[in-house]
Amino acid sequence: MAALREHLGGGSPNKLTPLLAQYWQGLGRRLQAGPAELDRVPEALARVTELLWRRAVDEARERVKNLHAPASAENGLARLQEQVIQLSVVLAESRAREGDQLTRLTSLSRECEVLKAERGKLLTLLKGNQALLEQQSFRIATLEEARTLASRTTMRPVRKQVRK
Repeated sequence: MAALREHLGGGSPNKLTPLLAQYWQGLGRRLQAGPAELDRVPEALARVTELLWRRAVDEARERVKNLHAPASAENGLARLQEQVIQLSVVLAESRAREGDQLTRLTSLSRECEVLKAERGKLLTLLKGNQALLEQQSFRIATLEEARTLASRTTMRPVRKQVRK
């Protein structure tokens, strides 16, 4: 009765009980009269009956489910154990891959440090060579300037001074 009231959203048991009794008393007569007579069932009673029927079916399903629960619990446990084993294998493989990757990362890190040190040496050599090149360029420029001056002085005609 409580489920019926809940489904209807309220209603007094004093009003619902006589309506249900009236429905059940006339149900046999209506069934004998055929489907045409059933169409005249009040909608409210049809909803209540449907609600009761669904609740009974749900209850029956729940009971059947509970009867099979021990067997399904054992099957569920076996499935869970199988999943644990599979996940353990996947975890072990994953850890092995992680170890390999860590070894590779360590190796790459060492190589990177060696390359950085070599790069530093090469930069130092490059700076030294650039300084040497600048010195030589300056020396060449100085020598060219001196040569130019020397060539000018040797090429000038000597003017004789006339003595007076």
